Amino acid sequence: MDGSTQREAVINVVTENERKMLIRSGQKGTWSGPGAPNSPGADAVPPAKNGDPPHLGTSAERGKPVVLPAGESDPQGEPTGRRVKDEGGSECRPLTGRIGVEPPGEITPPERGPTSLGSSITREPRPTDSGGKADRSQAATPAGAAPGHAPDWNFINWKKVWRTVRRLQARIVKAVREGRWNKVKALVYLLTHSYSGRALAILRVVSNSGARTPGVDGIRWNTPESKSAAFSALRRHGYRPQPLRRVYIPKRNGKHRGLGIPTMADRAMQALYLLGLDPIAETLADGHSYGFRLERCCADALDECHKILRGPPGPSWILEGDIKACFDRISHPWLIENIPMDKEVLRKWLKAGFLEKHVLFATTEGTPQGGIISPALANRALDGLQETLERRFSDTRRRRAEGKVHLVRYADDCAPGNVCSRWG
Repeated sequence: MDGSTQREAVINVVTENERKMLIRSGQKGTWSGPGAPNSPGADAVPPAKNGDPPHLGTSAERGKPVVLPAGESDPQGEPTGRRVKDEGGSECRPLTGRIGVEPPGEITPPERGPTSLGSSITREPRPTDSGGKADRSQAATPAGAAPGHAPDWNFINWKKVWRTVRRLQARIVKAVREGRWNKVKALVYLLTHSYSGRALAILRVVSNSGARTPGVDGIRWNTPESKSAAFSALRRHGYRPQPLRRVYIPKRNGKHRGLGIPTMADRAMQALYLLGLDPIAETLADGHSYGFRLERCCADALDECHKILRGPPGPSWILEGDIKACFDRISHPWLIENIPMDKEVLRKWLKAGFLEKHVLFATTEGTPQGGIISPALANRALDGLQETLERRFSDTRRRRAEGKVHLVRYADDCAPGNVCSRWG
C-alpha cells in the first residue's frame, strides 16, 4: 500500500468517527470537511452499514449540503461534538491540518484581531451606557493621559483630576529630595502633558477674579464650550505666546504700577507649567519665605517674627529691606539657566513683549507682574538669602546658640539683618 492510499484510509476512519460523534450529540447542520462534497477522497468513502445514515461524500450528493438526523442530547444539554455554523463552515481547525495531511490549494486564514473590551485595539468601539452625556464624559479616559477629543466641561471628574495631579506632584517632591533630576524632568513632562494637568490649569484661569479681564486678543472663556475647546490650545508643539496687555494700577504713594495681562491661553499655559514647578520650588525654597507660596500667608510671617522676638536672647534691632523693582530687574539668562522647567517655553514667555497704546515693546529683562508664574520665578530668584546669612553669621556652634541674625521674607520685602517687619 503506497503513501496516498494510507492517507485516504486514515481520512476515512476519522471522517466516520466525526460523523458518529455528531449523530450522538444531536447536532444539526451541514458539514464541510474531508469526506464532504468536493473534498479530497470523497468518492473513496466506504459504503454505510445497515442503520447508519447515508454517507456525506457520495458522488450522487456532491455539492449539496446534507442535514444530519437529530439524536439525543447529553444530560447537561450541551453538545459534545463539533460545533458547525449554518453556512457549513467549521470554526475549528480543518481536519486535514490535525492529522498532518496538506489539502490541495492555498487556504487563506481568517482575519483575526483582539476583540476584548480590555484590549488596546478593538474591532468595534467600546460600548457606552445609554445616558445622553455618558459617551462624552471623561469617565473612560485615563486621568493622566491627554484626551483625544475635547471633553464636556460639565462632566469632568474633578475628584479624579485632583487626585492624579497631587499624586504626580508628590512623586516630583520625592525625586527632588533624592536628587534624581532625570526622574523629576520625566514626571514634570508627564504632568504638563496630561489631561488632568490641563483641566486644573483651565479651572484656575476661569475661576480667578481676573477671568473677566481679557488679553490683547479680547477672548474670554466664559462658556462651557469655550472651556472645553481650551484643551486643544494647551499644547507645547507650535505654541507661541502673544504680547502682554499693559495696564497701570495706582499705588499708595500716588505712583502707578505697571501690570502685564496675558491672554487666556497664555495664562492657562503658565498655570499648567506652574503645576510642575511648584513641587520643586516648595522643596528648595527658604524656610522663612512666606510670600506667594502655597498654604502660607502674612499671618505665618507675623507668627515667625513673634517667635524670634519673644525669648531671650532676643534681637535688639529690626531692619526692613525692599528690593527696588524686583520683578522688573531679574536677569533673563539667569532665569533660563536656573529655573527647573522647559527652557524653550520660559524663553518665549520672557521675550513675548507687551502692547501699550497699540505699540509693541520688547522685553529684555524682568518678569512681568500680572502673570500667574511670575511670583514663583521671583521667589526662585530670591531663594538662598536665608542660607547665605546662616553661613555668614551662624557658621559656628556658638554663633548658632546666640542666634540674633534672622531673615523673614515675604516676596521681595525682606531684611538682611535681624528681622523683616514688612509684609506687603
